[in-house]
Amino acid sequence: MEYLVYRYGANTLNQPMRHQLPLCVVAAGSRAEALKVAESYHQLYHNQFLEAVPVSRAKREHLDEVYIRSLRYSSAKQHPQIIATVEPLPSDCSV
Repeated sequence: MEYLVYRYGANTLNQPMRHQLPLCVVAAGSRAEALKVAESYHQLYHNQFLEAVPVSRAKREHLDEVYIRSLRYSSAKQHPQIIATVEPLPSDCSV
């Protein structure tokens, strides 16, 4: 199953003036697994948390944002479960 992972909590370092950010699409067997994968590769600060929503229940414009912005980051292909992301992944994210 695929999940759209959101990061909540504005932070000037990674998410300025935006409370909710559609962060990435992850292929995972459960919501908990999707969150674990996303948390491993995306920075969270003390005021931030993640939420995973099945792609079938996600807003189309949020999915579009992730897929369009992910075209910049070929590094998403380095992790077999991260299908698309709005941020570059660390270079050591391959499994």
